Amino acid sequence: MEHRLACSVLELACSSGYSQAVATFYENPTSPGSGGACGLENDVASAPYNAMITAGNQALFKQGSGCGACYQVLCTQDQNPHCSGNSITVTLTDECPGVYNNDPVHFDISGIAFGKLAKSGEASQLYNAGRISIFYQRVACTTTQISYLRWAKAPILISSQLHLKQ
Repeated sequence: MEHRLACSVLELACSSGYSQAVATFYENPTSPGSGGACGLENDVASAPYNAMITAGNQALFKQGSGCGACYQVLCTQDQNPHCSGNSITVTLTDECPGVYNNDPVHFDISGIAFGKLAKSGEASQLYNAGRISIFYQRVACTTTQISYLRWAKAPILISSQLHLKQ
């Protein structure tokens, strides 16, 4: 029911397959994030991820089977006046701490990626908000991301390849 109420406000986002969630950002605005729980460690700062990553609560992380899933996320000016309304694609590479499981769906996006949700020149205002409402949808990962996951260090990623396709 909560998703339906949110969708009535922004029918376009919902009719395009988006659902509502909450987003915060890792550590600081220049943080590339972490691949810790998915075994990628600091590899997320470079290609193919280039810091466009997120941690997810259990609704997304799914005890590790959510590692490597890709999501398109966006926030609109209706949600925060500093949001651009442009979508970004992030890859799930880490798990959010327990308190984030109080939200039905929670993304803890790298500081770098979070800033890309803002209008040009307004990233600092979005960072100051700290916690924002977003829309998200699962999308197919690029071939590069899928290939990289096949060779990742963590065995859990290999088993989650089955979850990369929609």
